[in-house]
This record gives sequence, structure tokens and C-alpha cells, in this order.
Amino acid sequence: MKFGIAGNLDKTELPEVVERLITRFTKEKVPYVLHDVIAKGLRGKIDKRLLSQSPVVLERKLPAECDILISLGGDGTILRMARLVNGMATPVLGINLGKLGFLAEVSLEELDECLTEIISGN
Repeated sequence: MKFGIAGNLDKTELPEVVERLITRFTKEKVPYVLHDVIAKGLRGKIDKRLLSQSPVVLERKLPAECDILISLGGDGTILRMARLVNGMATPVLGINLGKLGFLAEVSLEELDECLTEIISGN
């Protein structure tokens, strides 16, 4: 299972969450790709070694490069990612980084457990 990581750069939690995801995926040898805008926007905000080792793809190629797309932000970010994957079989996993997210399936507190379930095939 290959993950795609995309999100809203305006969310203050984004750098910490992206760094956490990259660290986990690297440690567990889980393949992933990072949205190019996120990679550029997080320069100087997360460990540069993590960014330099991360595969980066353009937004329009993101759905084809991953099996599941993690959308970090709020409902607007999830809707933008849903439009991006329109017509493709790539599911979007919405992680709410805001106050209220009606479309987000998972909270930050549930993220690790959810990823464990997905990685194990459940």
C-alpha cells in the first residue's frame, strides 16, 4: 500500500503531522509520496533530511502515484482532494486539523491506530 500525503499549509499542525507520517513510513518501510506544494511549503519547518529523502510528485499526478491519499486539513482540503481523484479509484483519508470537520474520517488522536489498520490490510 502506497500512501500519498497532501494538506493545507495554513494549518499550524501540518508540519508536525507530516514529519510524524514521514518518520513512521520511513521506519516501517511503507511507500509514500509527498505532494510537491507541501514539500516546498515545509522547507525549514521540518527536518530537511526527511524532506530530501521523500519522493515528491505534482498534484495532478498524485492520485495515480498512490493507493490511498491522506488529506491533512479541513473539509475544504478534503473536497479539493476529492475533486483531484475524481474518476479514479484512489480513496481519500481525511484527517481533520481544524476545529470542526464534518468530512474528516479520522482525528489526529486516531491517526496512528487508523494507519496501523490500513497498513495491516484491515
